[in-house]
Amino acid sequence: MLWFSRFRRSVTYELIFYILIFSGLITLVITALQLVKDYHDDIDEIHREFRIIEESYVGTLTSALWVYNDDLIQVQMEGMAHLRDIAYLELHDTTEMVISAGTPVPEKMSLTHIIPLIYSFKEEERELG
Repeated sequence: MLWFSRFRRSVTYELIFYILIFSGLITLVITALQLVKDYHDDIDEIHREFRIIEESYVGTLTSALWVYNDDLIQVQMEGMAHLRDIAYLELHDTTEMVISAGTPVPEKMSLTHIIPLIYSFKEEERELG
């Protein structure tokens, strides 16, 4: 009888151990999948922000650059730098950086998106920056 009670206790402990290991592994897998999904959702949101900049800001920014209105360019750059996932912006003319806004981020920790600023003048398109 003593042997049976020891066997019963060891099976119980073993079963509890396996249940804890299995539930821990399931939790770990589900958490990893959720983190990957959240990461991809955040990357998609950043790309949406890039599209918003292209659709909403590029036209007026190009016009301001055409007439070289420094104040308007700076205000728009600061406005874009305050968007949710935008940390740093640079505006380059054809040769050098003209205006920047925000705080630079190390390259390996950031996504970069280049948007050409093209202005149509007398049915001719000119790249301004």
